[in-house]
Amino acid sequence: MKDYIGKFIGANEIERTEPVEEKTYLGNERTKVVYKGGESKVFPSKVLECITTDKLTSPTELQNLRIEPVAAEVLAIMLEADLTLDDAFSMTGSVASKVNLSIESSTARAFNKLLGKEVYFNTVRGTLTLMDLDKMLKEGLVVKEVSPKKDE
Repeated sequence: MKDYIGKFIGANEIERTEPVEEKTYLGNERTKVVYKGGESKVFPSKVLECITTDKLTSPTELQNLRIEPVAAEVLAIMLEADLTLDDAFSMTGSVASKVNLSIESSTARAFNKLLGKEVYFNTVRGTLTLMDLDKMLKEGLVVKEVSPKKDE
């Protein structure tokens, strides 16, 4: 496992990392990061490698770092499909729209299933991960406490 001790994820300094048995949705490795101060978070190892830096980064910089591996995977799929330039340009907006609708629908279904009532999407979207949603839908479990975003 790569050495991340003393490096940063955003404003948090990494104290140690631990392998995690649970895999990502596509079967890739995950790593638990323990920050100085004791707080911890689990990341896909591929993402961890992209978002870890030698210095503090702002939330915007961290988000940009996190987008990179996702964009690279999407572009690889588009290359694999051998799209024309016209198809590629016209498809990107449609794909983004379908992804957003799918995430919103999954969020609503997961909370309706667990709580028996509708939950406003914007109150949970900043705190849950897609992996959390997948678990909730498959297993019917609440995997962590959900609190509204501070700006809403």
